[in-house]
Amino acid sequence: MIAWGNTTDRILLLLAEEPMTKAEVCRRLDLAHDQVANVLTRLRRTKRIYIADYTRHAVWGRTYLRAVYAAGNKKDVQKPAALTASERSSRSHQKRMMIKQNVIFRKRDETTRFMEG
Repeated sequence: MIAWGNTTDRILLLLAEEPMTKAEVCRRLDLAHDQVANVLTRLRRTKRIYIADYTRHAVWGRTYLRAVYAAGNKKDVQKPAALTASERSSRSHQKRMMIKQNVIFRKRDETTRFMEG
């Protein structure tokens, strides 16, 4: 067996408990992204972990596809297809509506403060 160190063991134990994304592993173990990424890559090459699922995370209005890792020697799940044009359009419409609603609420709050004061 190759001696990879304590970080590898901690990540393997964590992924044996429950599947999680790279960012979740970083937060749970309080490790840097690069450090976790290197270990996950090494573990995937040696077939000690696999991609159990993919999840979409929204960050600042953008949606990113994230791999969910799990301990074991199973085959990786297939990466989902990119969003279709209609799905992208729908998300864009939802974002515009949220912005519009927020502006309306802000103006209403400013008006009531002006009337009260």
